[in-house]
Amino acid sequence: MNPTKHSEQPLLHLLSGNIPPFFAIAIFVAFGIWTTSYTGCLTISLSVLAMLAFVLSNQNCKTCFILFLASFIAGGLAYSIQDQGFKNFQELFSGKKVQKIYGVIKDVNKDPHKQFKYKTLIETSTIQTSGENINVSRKILLFSQENPNVDVGDFVHLTNSQLSQSRNKSFNRYLEKENIYGTVFTKKANISVTGKPAHSLSRYIWHTKNTILKKIEQKISPFVFSVFASIFLGYKHAAPKYTNPIKRSFLLWGISHYLARSGLHLVIFLLLWSFFLHLIPIPWRIRETIFILICVSYFCLSWTSISFFRAFGVFIICKINSFTGLQTNLFHIISLIATIVLLYNPITLFFLDFQLSFALSCALAWLSFFVGHSHR
Repeated sequence: MNPTKHSEQPLLHLLSGNIPPFFAIAIFVAFGIWTTSYTGCLTISLSVLAMLAFVLSNQNCKTCFILFLASFIAGGLAYSIQDQGFKNFQELFSGKKVQKIYGVIKDVNKDPHKQFKYKTLIETSTIQTSGENINVSRKILLFSQENPNVDVGDFVHLTNSQLSQSRNKSFNRYLEKENIYGTVFTKKANISVTGKPAHSLSRYIWHTKNTILKKIEQKISPFVFSVFASIFLGYKHAAPKYTNPIKRSFLLWGISHYLARSGLHLVIFLLLWSFFLHLIPIPWRIRETIFILICVSYFCLSWTSISFFRAFGVFIICKINSFTGLQTNLFHIISLIATIVLLYNPITLFFLDFQLSFALSCALAWLSFFVGHSHR
């Protein structure tokens, strides 16, 4: 092989056998988010990319550079839009008393072990301040000690409330990750229902999910229910007196990650259903369709997390590939899901659940990719 000719090849061609393109795109999206978060400006962040542009400009790799630059800009823009939107909302309403908040109920949770037992998620449509109506579609979280007596899907208005901002920066970052732009704390919410939709899919899912949870709770012991609901359903309001001793024991042995709802629990669920479905003599496509519907139902009727979403996404894409006859590459799939998550919610990059979930999955997929590549 001529070394001169080899050195003139583009960078991506040199690595094409080792680094899947989706992984490179995910890395540059993450890099764009990271640099924009620390510089505070996408324009400044682009200057960080100048050194890379200089390196790539000396190699015949214009297509690679354009692709990576677009990924970098997309990550930086996504973070800027999310962060600036959160800051603008805080500047407009935080610490100020608003006359009315119009919106729709998205979720209602009860945690009897907290001072503010009820958490109501509201997606606003209009916020009325003194003499001004501002149309803004944002999610706020209402904490109340008494039951607000509302249902998911209800159109409501909240009166005489004060949107507060925590002094805890970590908590504010968590709210931003959850796409919650403001919080309201009150003993009794001044909330009125202005309308109910005749049909609401979100309300049906919410009622079905909570009905299943209550029936399970009635049929098993409180200890087993707390552990099962926490691990296999992702329910975050299980009784601490049952779950905390187990968490301490698992933490002592360094295996507390088994208690976190992740792809492992989805795999267990899928293996059980796969075993039972293979006992039924039905055509392959029908069996796989039933399998997918069961998994989608499980996803909709439980409380999700980053790691669980990753595992669910891998499962769905693999099944689509099997139906269409496309080649399945685990490394490509995980990188694609990571890119989608980062573009939809860029601040997730700075949280441990995303970092551990995707770092470990990418490491295993990378190892499998290279082992398989070395045997070709």
